[in-house]
Amino acid sequence: MGWSSDSDQPLDAHARVKSAGLESSIEVVQGNGSEYNAEPSSFDVTACFGASWIWGGFKGTLRALSAWTKPGGLIVVGEPFWRRTPSPDYLKASKLSESTFSSHSGNTEIGTGLGLSFLHAIVSSHDDWDRYEGYQWYAAEMYGQRVPEDPDLSEISRKMREARDNYLQWGRDELGWAVYLFLKVE
Repeated sequence: MGWSSDSDQPLDAHARVKSAGLESSIEVVQGNGSEYNAEPSSFDVTACFGASWIWGGFKGTLRALSAWTKPGGLIVVGEPFWRRTPSPDYLKASKLSESTFSSHSGNTEIGTGLGLSFLHAIVSSHDDWDRYEGYQWYAAEMYGQRVPEDPDLSEISRKMREARDNYLQWGRDELGWAVYLFLKVE
C-alpha cells in the first residue's frame, strides 16, 4: 500500500493506479481471489503473494494463474519453502505438515512440471524474514495498546505470541520465503 505525499493516509490501489496514469492498462480487482473468475489467457502478468492456500497450495496457485495468463506472459508467486526437513516439534506446534510446503528446488520443479519455464527467484534472507515476522509481532502489540477493549484481543495476542515463539524456536531456520517468476510458454 502506498502513502500519499501530503498526509499520513494510505492510498488505495485504485488511487495509486490513477495517480500513475495507468487506468487504461491496469485493472484493480479487490475481493476473494478464490472466487475470481477470469477469461482464460486474459492477462500478461498474474501474481499471488502469501495466499496460495486459497487454491490449495503452490501447485494449485500456479494452475489457476497459468490458466489466466497469456502465452508468453509472466506468473509471479510468493511462497514459503522448507529450508531443511522440518522438525516434528515445529510441525506439531505450528499445526503444519511436511507436505504443506516444498523445498526451494521443489517449488521450481512444481512450476516446470506444469509446463512453465522457471526464470528467476528472489529468496528472502534471514534478515528479511525476521523483519517480516517482527512487524507482525509489533503490529499485534500496538493494536493491543490502541484497542484494549477488543473482545478478541486475548486470543489475538495468544496466537501471535505462540507464532513468535515457534518462529524463534524453529521457524527461522526451517522455513524460508521466495518470490518465483515463471514464463507461460504455451
